Amino acid sequence: MTIDLSTVPLVALSIESTQVISSLLNSPKVLPCENKLPRDWRGLAHLCELGGELMPLLISHPDPTAYILTYWKKKQKNITIKDFQNLLEKIDRWDILDDTLKLISIGKNKDYRNKIMMHLYYMLMKILNLLMKWWINLKRNILCLKDQLLGGITFEHEAVMKLISERCNRLIVIISPNFLKSSANKFFLNYAQALGIG
Repeated sequence: MTIDLSTVPLVALSIESTQVISSLLNSPKVLPCENKLPRDWRGLAHLCELGGELMPLLISHPDPTAYILTYWKKKQKNITIKDFQNLLEKIDRWDILDDTLKLISIGKNKDYRNKIMMHLYYMLMKILNLLMKWWINLKRNILCLKDQLLGGITFEHEAVMKLISERCNRLIVIISPNFLKSSANKFFLNYAQALGIG
């Protein structure tokens, strides 16, 4: 089963894949590639557009490649594994592409499923939060309850009749077992039916 790596975010790289990439890019390469970029982490840093102020930190860092990847993931949120592979092609690191291609496949990359599930979970939570806000807004602005609109009126039949005839296009009746036992509720139901509100 092949996957389209342009749809897989870079954060889906497994720890094992990141370690292999780091071990291959951290060792310095003497010969540059055709476009004069170093074939190690320095070329990757240049292509990821890391500022010169970070170079002293990267030189002294025990794992500069992991730092570059972490920085790049934070800087560009929608970066994909395919984008990373394109950078490796630009610095002529076909060996890394070959070594990590097997690890990147879904079957061997255990972290991929977990990270995708986490993304789906957070997306679901955001959607539920939006739905909750929408429901609260709907309840506050559109849904009208008899008790909210009649506050302080002693003869509620007349007020409810006016409310039904002027404001209701549709009427949703929530019926409990005791609904029809109330003479007032029978009256409102008959009145709404007489007006033809469905």
